[in-house]
This record gives sequence, structure tokens and C-alpha cells, in this order.
Amino acid sequence: EALRAPSAETVQKLAAGGACEAYPLAQPSAANGWVGVRLYIDEVGALRSRPRNARAEALALAAGLSGLAIHGDVYVSRCARREGGGGGEANVDF
Repeated sequence: EALRAPSAETVQKLAAGGACEAYPLAQPSAANGWVGVRLYIDEVGALRSRPRNARAEALALAAGLSGLAIHGDVYVSRCARREGGGGGEANVDF
């Protein structure tokens, strides 16, 4: 069966639920004390007719992520490996 494009109704339902995508700005490593920085964007910002976010695009480009078209608000987080070697990460202040 041929692949069909989603209907406008399907796209609207997906956009209403929200979706978030994370891009690494700095990967955690031993060299940086296992601290990572991530840029979270609205995955369907363009479908929601949100304006381009030039500031977020410039930040992504400065981190080596070229060609991103980011629409709408973003959230930048800093995460560190949990103390005691228990695994996982915790959000930390900048």
C-alpha cells in the first residue's frame, strides 16, 4: 500500500497534544564534570505558526548544530550526573 500524507485533522490533533524535541548543546563527559546542556524545542512550532526564534537558532549554531529552523519558545537545561554513581541525571542551575 502506498504511503499517504496525514490529513489536516491528524496534524492538528498531534499539534494540540504537544511534542518536545531535545538537541544537545554540550554532551556530558569526564572533561566537563559530566554536565550536559540541552535545547528543548516545540517539535510542531512551525505547524502552530509560531515565529522563528533567531536567538535559539544562533545558540544552536554556536554549539555546532547548523540548519535548524526553530519556531516558538525553547527551554535550555543544564543536567549533571547524580552524585554517588546511582545513575541518571538531575537538572542543575546555570
